[in-house]
This record gives sequence, C-alpha cells and structure tokens, in this order.
Amino acid sequence: MSWQKSNAMIRLLTVAAGLCLALTSAPGATLDRGALRAGAARVDITPPVNPDYPPSGKYAHERLYIRAIVLDNGVTRAALIGADQGGLSEEVWTAASRQIAAELKCPVENIIMSATHSHSAIPSGPPAPGMARPPQQATGPTVEAMMNAVRQAQAKLQPAQVGFGTGFSYLNVARDSISEDTHLWTQAPNLDGPSDKTVAVVKFTTPTGEPIAAHVNYAMHPINGYLVGITSADFPGQRAATSNRRLTTPW
Repeated sequence: MSWQKSNAMIRLLTVAAGLCLALTSAPGATLDRGALRAGAARVDITPPVNPDYPPSGKYAHERLYIRAIVLDNGVTRAALIGADQGGLSEEVWTAASRQIAAELKCPVENIIMSATHSHSAIPSGPPAPGMARPPQQATGPTVEAMMNAVRQAQAKLQPAQVGFGTGFSYLNVARDSISEDTHLWTQAPNLDGPSDKTVAVVKFTTPTGEPIAAHVNYAMHPINGYLVGITSADFPGQRAATSNRRLTTPW
C-alpha cells in the first residue's frame, strides 16, 4: 500500500471516529441527538474445505469472517464493514451499501466498507493456470453475510464511547527493489526503502471502558499463504482473533 493510500485511510478512520458527533442525518430526522451507541458482530464466510488442501484446525486465521460495527447517535446510524477477502467488487459495494442503508435507515454515505486484502482468503486451492488474481467470493453470498453481520450488530447496540489514535508496528517493509542480477526493478523486500509503519485505530468501548470493537488499518500485504492452496485470513485474521479474546463481542 502506498504512502498516499495509507494516509487516505487514516483520514477515513479519523472521519469514522467523528461519526458519533457528526453522522449524516437521514432526511426528515430531528436534531435531538442522544448518546452514542455501538454494536459489533461477525459472520463466518469460510468456504467449504478442499480435501486436497485440508486446514490444520490449529489456527484462528484459518476461518474467514465478515465483521460489522453499527453506530447510532440518536439521529441516524452508520456501519463499518470489514471482510476477510482479497477485495470487494463494485457489484458487492453497490448491492450491499443500498441494502445496509435501507436496513439502518441511513444514507449510503454513512457506510464504510473495506477488505483485509488477504491473498489466501478465497476458496481453498491454487488459482487456475494463467490467472493473475484468484476470484473473489460471489456477490450474493458476500452481501447476504454482510447483511447478517449488520443485523446482528444492530441488535447488540449499547451505550458507547469512541476514540481514535495511531501507533507504530515495525513489521512491514518496502517492496520496491533493484535486482542485483538484472539491475532492474523487482518486487522484493527492501529493508532500506520507505514504508509507513503507522497503525491507525478507531475503538469503541462501553462508558465504563469495556471494549466493544475496533477498526484497524495497517499497510502490509497479507501474503503468507499465497499460492499454497490454503484458506487463510492471514495476519489480519490472527490479529482480530487475538483481540477477540479480550473483547466482549466477536470482532
């Protein structure tokens, strides 16, 4: 992920952190704002097991999820959607955003949707010969899973506080390098190149400080299981699973 794209995501998360104060009002809504409420849920979207590449069953990141945080400020609602997928197509965005907006009775502008970009978060097994990128999950099941996650999160709305902050993680490295053999550009680890180490977090807690959910951004490709035939949410899935052990809701 480029510096520009990562910084744009940080600005996006900053906007998300301010949703409790300035959510776009639905048409005809009153201006009497109540306290912020938040709810979180996840829905399992792990594909059927490929017998040629069975999962070990040892690791949480072998499961794929769509996660949702729903927010309500007394005037309107909003949703933050995260998916353990390599990407989300325009078709998924168009269909899901309209249905979520109708479900929450809020503008589409109040919906933020993103994928973890895990390269192995696809149906098990290697891609077909000549394919540049494995196919993503079909639009229908993905949208249905998003709607289920949103409905479950909506049912768990509770009084909440929101916070935004940034930190640093020294895991990623630049991937632009010059080959020692050809003296041309190649995609390879470049420990001396620039990379954005910023971790941006929007967190939601109860008024007493108990965690509800977190929305996290970090610029690093999840490619640990790429092309080896396994299904994996990679490091974002493991991070979410680690956080989930400390959360009161499944995030």
